[in-house]
Amino acid sequence: MVADEVRKLAERTTKATQEIAAMIKTIQSEAQNAVVAMERGNQEVRDGVERTSASGAALQEIIEMSESLGDMVRQIATAATEQAAASEEINRSVTEISNSTGESSTAAEATAQACSDLSNLAFNLQDLVRRFRLEAKPTSTSLVRRNDVAKPNQQPARLSTRASAGSRR
Repeated sequence: MVADEVRKLAERTTKATQEIAAMIKTIQSEAQNAVVAMERGNQEVRDGVERTSASGAALQEIIEMSESLGDMVRQIATAATEQAAASEEINRSVTEISNSTGESSTAAEATAQACSDLSNLAFNLQDLVRRFRLEAKPTSTSLVRRNDVAKPNQQPARLSTRASAGSRR
């Protein structure tokens, strides 16, 4: 009976040892899984940190580009303002040129009219000179008055003012 008890005790001890060994293996397996999961978690954390750093760098680059873009927009706005002022100046200059051209045109027309009038006066004068004769006796159509006929040691005869005044108009 003692031997039977020792055998049963040995069987129970073997069985308990096997159960403990299986539990240790399960614990070791679970521990190994936990270590692998922790290593994966650590890697994911490192990847997250790298991504966060990269995101921070990208955000910093975006901020710098935004500031650069803001500067460019300000320069464009300044250039547009200057261009608008230059356009206004050009418009004023074109208006002045247009006004000067109109004045020049008016002056040219007046000059043309004066030339035409002068030409008419020259033709009238030429006609008067052709008809001008010094006569001893004046006639009714004569342009020379008797008192205006040149005598020795006197001034030459003058045209009648009535004849020249009527031909000017």
